[in-house]
Amino acid sequence: MKRRLWEFLFVIEKNILFSSVKKGFMLTIPVLLIGTLAVLVNSIVLPLLGDGFVLSTAISDVCVMLYNASIGCVSFYLALAVGYCYAQARDVNNVLLRLMSVLTGLICFVILIGGITSDGGYMGVTGVLPAIVVELMAVTTFLFIIDVYSHHHKDLDMGVDDNIKITTVSILPTLLTILGCLIIQYVAVNLFHIGDLTETLTNFFRMIFSDSTHGLFNGMLFTCFVNLLWMFGIHGGNVMDAISEELLVPLVADPNAIVSKSFLDVFAQIGGSGATICLLLALLIASRSKNTRNIARSSAILILFNINELMVFGLPIIFNPIMMIPFVTVPLVSLVIAYVATLVGFIPVVTEVINWTTPIFYSGYLATGSIAGIVVQLVILICGTLIYLPFVKILDTFQEEKELRLLQALIDDFRANEANGIYEPMLRRTDGTGQLARTIAKQLRMDVEQDKVELFYQPQMNAEDCIIGAEALLRWEYQGQRLYPPFVVALAREEGFLDKLTLQTIQTICNTINDVTEQVGAPLHIAVNVVADQLDDIAFVEEVIAIAYRTATSRYLHLELTEETSLGGFDNISANIRQLQTNGIVVAIDDFGMGQTSIIYLREHSFKYVKIDGSLVKNLLDNPRCTQIITSIIDLGQNLNYQVVAEYVESLAIKQKLMSLGCHVFQGYYYSPALPKEEFLRYSNDHMKL
Repeated sequence: MKRRLWEFLFVIEKNILFSSVKKGFMLTIPVLLIGTLAVLVNSIVLPLLGDGFVLSTAISDVCVMLYNASIGCVSFYLALAVGYCYAQARDVNNVLLRLMSVLTGLICFVILIGGITSDGGYMGVTGVLPAIVVELMAVTTFLFIIDVYSHHHKDLDMGVDDNIKITTVSILPTLLTILGCLIIQYVAVNLFHIGDLTETLTNFFRMIFSDSTHGLFNGMLFTCFVNLLWMFGIHGGNVMDAISEELLVPLVADPNAIVSKSFLDVFAQIGGSGATICLLLALLIASRSKNTRNIARSSAILILFNINELMVFGLPIIFNPIMMIPFVTVPLVSLVIAYVATLVGFIPVVTEVINWTTPIFYSGYLATGSIAGIVVQLVILICGTLIYLPFVKILDTFQEEKELRLLQALIDDFRANEANGIYEPMLRRTDGTGQLARTIAKQLRMDVEQDKVELFYQPQMNAEDCIIGAEALLRWEYQGQRLYPPFVVALAREEGFLDKLTLQTIQTICNTINDVTEQVGAPLHIAVNVVADQLDDIAFVEEVIAIAYRTATSRYLHLELTEETSLGGFDNISANIRQLQTNGIVVAIDDFGMGQTSIIYLREHSFKYVKIDGSLVKNLLDNPRCTQIITSIIDLGQNLNYQVVAEYVESLAIKQKLMSLGCHVFQGYYYSPALPKEEFLRYSNDHMKL
């Protein structure tokens, strides 16, 4: 059952429509934050300052303008953000074409909502759902027409400037998409007499409530609809406002009516729709996700005043199937608790009009005139938090599972590109894997700065099975997962701190060399991988020499140049290699035979040894071509006076075959995996030739 739930949720996550909507909501968070802060100042701060404050009117006007410019136009901004993310997800690489599709969608949105009215109309939170639906439909239509039009006019772009070409190609698709929206709008208004969405929904709810007279049932039905509408991006409060005015507001003054507008605001909607103050507390208590907790902390002050847009849009709760059940259930449970408390006489009927922004506990006291109101709100807070807690844990588990899948996809892509000899930047990706790559790189940088990146050591053995050295390998974990070392190196390189990581690694290696000498009684060489541009960097090479000099380990420090980068085009690399060798530091080639390094580099650069590419060694017994290539490398080594080391030696048969070909230095699982430092020291002591 759990696996099916995960698969269902991942299907939703992978769907470009839903992922584009989610990204769009995230992009509008700064706008929402500005608007909610304006509401907070206008409804809470200014009343506290009193009428005597000289700047009250001016500040209030500014807050109104900020609200109108932010949340008052949030549907327009959301349409822009969702449309852009959707076009990007559709692999529309041309930015101008992407913008044209978004612009077309915005025009269609304005048409279908009946234009921009003086009061903003659907530009605010009321138009969230129409904005999303219209934008996605319009962009889809525009791109479809573009594809068809371009397919039948392949010669259109011959000799034409790209900007002019895109503009020309976009004219007909834009016109046809807008024309389609105009027809839909005309038919809806003139033939079916469909007004705007809010009016239609309000009339529908009037029909539902007209036959209902029971206060508790009306209150539960009202609360349920308000929160359900929010789940689909529709501002439930606005849609149900007419019902509230007709049905619930007049009941505030009725001493016999328990369920009234103020009653619901004080007890059922604590923290805003969904009783989100309970969700806030549950997140702070139970969530393991750093991003989720950050959203909770950012929303905390606003939610205390029942302003929850930042939480609703930022988590997001909208279109979130995991949070749908508690978001609707908790306000209903809260309503029932307060209703029963009133029915049994624990609290009086609420007959005071309480401002909806009044904080929890204070609102309970004002509404009931007693501590009992505070107690009821406290019980609601505890019960609501308990209901949210398991769903918060499910949300965390889902996000962790999602991150693991993204991480595996990211590493799989990296390894596939690595096998093909190409590298695609990971930090500039705009999808979920790119966001994860940036998060991992940030954590890696922090761990490098705190010297928390661990090294393991894989022994290198001679023909007599005596240890002669080792290779130092990165072993770094992210969220409990040990990551593929070349992937870690690639992230550090792309983020710009590979030199710092490598120098830190070399310092650790040199210290380990001295520890081996002290505990085992004889020194061993230890190798570490470097890339060509590091060997071309004079400052980097000088720092390596300085570290080896300070630790007196020059003769035992080996630098293995990874073959992923051609040595051509580097001005200083030959002189730097000679400088390193003059100071006793050995330079070698790693993964020789399958990469970009050619035989000519062996002639131009003096290397102590080369390490045969592991893919050749692993297939040595099964593939005659691998045998021939390895034989050629060994013969070449004898002629050019360099030693050959074989890695990925995983069986006695492979070792014996290599020895028959003339290779006598080995590294691989046949002897030992890479070991932590203390285990490596014990292994060295056991396998040292005396």
